[in-house]
Formats: sequence, structure tokens, C-alpha cells
Amino acid sequence: MAELDSRAADASPQTVGAPRARRTLSPSTRRVLLVILSAFALVGSVGGFYYTADAFDDRTPVLVAAVDIPEGGLVSTAELTSTGAVLGDIPHVPWTPGAADLFDGLVANRPIAAGTPVLEEMFTLREDVPVGEELEIFVTLDTSLSPTEVLEGDTVLLIDPGVPPAIGAPGRPRTAFRSLELTQFDGTRVRLFVPPEEWLAWRSLPEELGGAPLVLPVSLGGDPEELARQLNDGWYEEWSAEIVPEPPTPEPPAEPGPGEVEVRLELDLALAPSGIAEGETVLLVDPGQLPAGNDPGRPRSVLQPLDLETFDGGVVRLFASPEEWAAWRSLRGDLGARPLAVPIPDGTDVEDMTRRLDAAWRTEWELASADVAIPQAGQFLATLPLAPIATSGPLRNGDLVLIIDPGGPAAFGAPARPPRVMESRVLEGWDGRAARFWVEPDRWAYYTFLSDRLGAVPLVMRLNEQPEPGELAEVIRELDAAFRAWYPAS
Repeated sequence: MAELDSRAADASPQTVGAPRARRTLSPSTRRVLLVILSAFALVGSVGGFYYTADAFDDRTPVLVAAVDIPEGGLVSTAELTSTGAVLGDIPHVPWTPGAADLFDGLVANRPIAAGTPVLEEMFTLREDVPVGEELEIFVTLDTSLSPTEVLEGDTVLLIDPGVPPAIGAPGRPRTAFRSLELTQFDGTRVRLFVPPEEWLAWRSLPEELGGAPLVLPVSLGGDPEELARQLNDGWYEEWSAEIVPEPPTPEPPAEPGPGEVEVRLELDLALAPSGIAEGETVLLVDPGQLPAGNDPGRPRSVLQPLDLETFDGGVVRLFASPEEWAAWRSLRGDLGARPLAVPIPDGTDVEDMTRRLDAAWRTEWELASADVAIPQAGQFLATLPLAPIATSGPLRNGDLVLIIDPGGPAAFGAPARPPRVMESRVLEGWDGRAARFWVEPDRWAYYTFLSDRLGAVPLVMRLNEQPEPGELAEVIRELDAAFRAWYPAS
């Protein structure tokens, strides 16, 4: 026992001072633990990636092309839009509500695909490049007429310098023909972009004007059209005053052509108190004939226009075919007097002048050939043919007469129509065949077509005795009764 205790005592210090044995994992345990740790590391790295990506993905709204924009295309705000993009250091234009307005009206100097961020260097000012089919042209301008320096941005009048008149050549006046804003002007030339048709016009302008067009600035706030009108009026007056009349060239004497015969026609110049000159055009007029007795005569009337190519002292020389020659030769005898000549003023409508003269002369003739009262305003002169019934003595103006429908026989199942008194009237304008009197327009039509409606000329009968007041109606009733009794019913 003692021996045992002494061994234990001897052994105790060794046990306390000796190193403790390590605890180790088995290989299978270490493999499982490594898989678990790897899985946690993978999940953590993925989650960290997404968290850090959301934190650092700064998408910026930028201005981009909404559609494909061709080179040379005119840009509007509708062709630009915005989108979000991660651009980093890539050049771009940040989008703002007014960003697209900065490019409105500019011209693309390269093709721009839809979705491409737009930059200032992709565009050019509208004045710097042609658009679509426009062509570039430089127009040289003459600034010598301007009292002040002509600068870019001025609105000017382009002026045709004109051509001074000379003998045999009237030239043309100086004329302001259009206004132009000098958007690209270097002091002598203006740069324009215009359609092909206008390009051709500008290209040929110096040749048409005989030099470069003159320019004259329009004052600020001035009206180019009004300034051009005032200048053109003044320049036209100056040009007109300088025109040198060309000396007249004597014309060779007129001679008849092949197959023509000369005839001389003497004219009556009573209607041309100011005279008539050779070369004028006149209206040849039948002088007419005043009524005399039972001859009603005829009114004056226009025969035809006549060019006085050879005229002297009231006699015109005409060259005509043999048939026309004979008509001209007999004209004075047919008219009973020399034909009258009426000058035609410049710019006159010959047909309208003829109608007016014929109407006026016919009215004069009707008044002269009819013993009628003076018409009231708006009245027309009616002519009523009448067939007198035998009465004692001839009919005279001022007689009280009855106008009678002569009636008509039965026809096409219609009964016969006995004569009847249509009206009484005081006879006016009687020439032995017709009465003429002034009436309202509707009554004019009634009397004008009365014979056509009756199918015969109305009868006229003079009352030998003037009836007393109130007796005329009784006389008409008795006369109508006598007509009905006398005229067969069928």
C-alpha cells in the first residue's frame, strides 16, 4: 500500500507538468465541415455582389435619338427622347425637360441610329449645311448703292440695276425685286441653300441683270414691301423721263395686194368733232333716216369697225376683193348719205360700245317716229300693231279708240271665239300700222306678244262721239253683245 502510494506520489508531478494530448477531427468530419463552409461563402459572395451592384449601379437619364436620323436631316424635338444608361466616362448630354430644345432646328452632319446618345458635334446650324435636296450657292452682291455698311444679319432689298434708255432701246428702270436676310454674308457674297429650281434662278440672275444685284438695307422695323413700292415708283418716273422717243419711220405708201381693187370711201365726221387721224380704228355708222309720212325710216346703227390704215381729208382708201369693192362702192347709195365715223377710245370694248350706241340711237328713232308722251322712269316703249275697222275719217293721235280681239273659229274641239273689246285708250304714236306708247315692263311684255297670243293683229275702232262719263262701259257691253250675236258659235 505504502509502496503504491509512493508510486502515485512520484507519478503525480510528472502528470501535471506534461503537455495535454490534442483533440483531432476525423478526415470525414473535416470534409463535411469544408463543404458547409464553402456553401456559406458562396451564398455570401453572391448576396454581396447584388447588394454592392445596386449600391454602385448609377444609371443616368441621357438624351438619345428616338428614331434613325439620316445625315442632312433636319432635327425636331419629336426625334429625340431620354433613356437611362450606365455611361461612366462616355460623353453624353444629361436629359432635362428642355434638353431636346437645344437641338431643335439643327441639321445632322452624320447618320445617327435610334438609341444613340446625341452630342453637340453630331449637329450643325441650319444655316451652315443644305437640307434634303437643297443646293449651296454663293451670290455676289453690289453694296455701292447703300449709304451705310452692309452687315450680316441685315435685311436688304435686292435691286435690278436696270438699263438706261437709249435711241431705239427703251432699256428698263431700276427695280427692287425681293427682300433677303443676310444670314451668311462676308461683305461681298451671301451663302444660300436653296431648292434646285431656285438654285438655277440665282445662278442665271447676274446674266439677266447684266451684273450683280444691288442691295439696300431696310431700316430696323421698316416694311420691305412698302419701301420697295416707293423706290420703284420713283425709279420708274426717272426712267420714263429719260426715254428718248424713236424717230418715226416713214411707211411706204399702201398699195393693193394681188387680186385687190382700190376703193375710196368718203366719211362723215359729224360725230367726231375732235377729228380722226390715220391709223385709228373707228366705228362705221349707218346715219339712219328720220320718219316721214308713212315711212318710219330707220335708226342709226353701227355697221362695223374700220381701221383707217390710209386716211386723209375725210377719205379712206380701202383695198378689197372685187365683190367687196362693189359693196363699198354702193354703200353711200344704199345708206342715202355718207357713212358716219365714231372714234373708238383706247381700251374700249368694241362690242359693248356697239350695243350701247345702237340702243341709244334706236330709242331716239322710236321717240322721233312716235307722237308719244315723255316716259316715266322705268317705262318701256311698246309697239302694238293694229288693224283699223272702217270708220268715218282716218285715225289720228288723240282719238279715243277701242282695241278689239278679232276672235277666232272653232279648232281642235275648242269653241269659236267671238270678237270682244279688250280695252279703250287714247291713240298714241300712230303711224298707220301700229301704236306706240310707254308702259311698265310687265305691260310692255303683254302688248309686245299680244298678236302672238291672239293669233291675229288686234282691231282698232275709233269712237265717233266722245261718250259721257259712265257711258263708255255701257257702249262696250252693247258692242260685245252685237259681236256675239253676229259671230257664229261654231
